[in-house]
Amino acid sequence: MIESVSHVSLNLFRHCPVRICALLCAISMAQPATAEAEAPPAQAVYESLGPDFTVNLKGSSHYVRVGVQVSTKNPDTVEEIKTHQAALRHAMVLLFSEQTYKGLSKSTQQHKLRLQALDAAISALDEVKANSELTGLYFTRFVME
Repeated sequence: MIESVSHVSLNLFRHCPVRICALLCAISMAQPATAEAEAPPAQAVYESLGPDFTVNLKGSSHYVRVGVQVSTKNPDTVEEIKTHQAALRHAMVLLFSEQTYKGLSKSTQQHKLRLQALDAAISALDEVKANSELTGLYFTRFVME
């Protein structure tokens, strides 16, 4: 666009400020986009909280086995998850052991538990002063017996 403007006789724009403004607008719009605008959105990274959790359910002889992964879009958070895995696992064991067989028999309660587990994971990382940005928590296995 700039090259084509150089071939235009500037005499056309000498006495017309509107044409000059239009030319400047066209040139500014032809500038390449900044690198920030072109950066793709961050991809989610998933990290396992170790081996599956096997926990006795409250008030019964039943137990639950749960596989858990958390997600983040911040690569630094993955290191925080690895460093503080004991605190995260502790929070999950406490939460899962408070559940009842009857309560977890409904899929709506399992979804509610997943959201509670995310809150518990965020709280556990906050307690150890980790700078983390968890975006999700997912059950990769959920078996009750």
